[in-house]
Amino acid sequence: MRVRRLTQPGVDSFTRFISECLDACQVVARFPTKISSVSKVAGKPEVTIVSERSSAWVLVIIGIAAGVVQSVAGITMYLAGVYFAPWSMFVSVLVLLVCIIVGTRLYATRFLDGRINYKQALTAGIVISLATGLVYAVYNVLSISFFYPQFLDEMVRVRMAFPAADQQTHQSFEAMRAEISVAAIAVSNFIRLSVGGSILSAITAFFLKTER
Repeated sequence: MRVRRLTQPGVDSFTRFISECLDACQVVARFPTKISSVSKVAGKPEVTIVSERSSAWVLVIIGIAAGVVQSVAGITMYLAGVYFAPWSMFVSVLVLLVCIIVGTRLYATRFLDGRINYKQALTAGIVISLATGLVYAVYNVLSISFFYPQFLDEMVRVRMAFPAADQQTHQSFEAMRAEISVAAIAVSNFIRLSVGGSILSAITAFFLKTER
């Protein structure tokens, strides 16, 4: 119950953040639309208009918002001095999972009348994961290059203090530093979030689908 009280405000804030992003994009963008459904309201037919292009791009927008949230989580952990802690990876996965669930539900509610099948939920999760990974990779490049130039040195010191089982412990600081680059970190995080998010999407889609 305590975990729920702690996490619910964050989920609600993320949902409002994405909704505001979608509203802003719908105001600015002018996409061709199609008639998606016709229903009767008070005895009169009501035509629901859904933009083909905006319904596709909305997943990218949600993914970008999720990438921003992931970046904020990374910044918070780094400034708190726990970014390199072993459990920080689980925080990143949890943030990604919440973003996929909230983003997929919001997509279904706003563009699919609340009805979504497994394939649609899976596709939504994968697109959100890819966009999240791309945004986070860009954040890695910009933050390390311009704001945290000491980040790579700190990473090397952590690896030297806690070497992996297959790592050669006699390597010097300079040798290990030469093996690490900003590009390598950005690419590895992109792959981690994209692949990990796709796996999470395959699982969550079973629970998020409302249609077969």
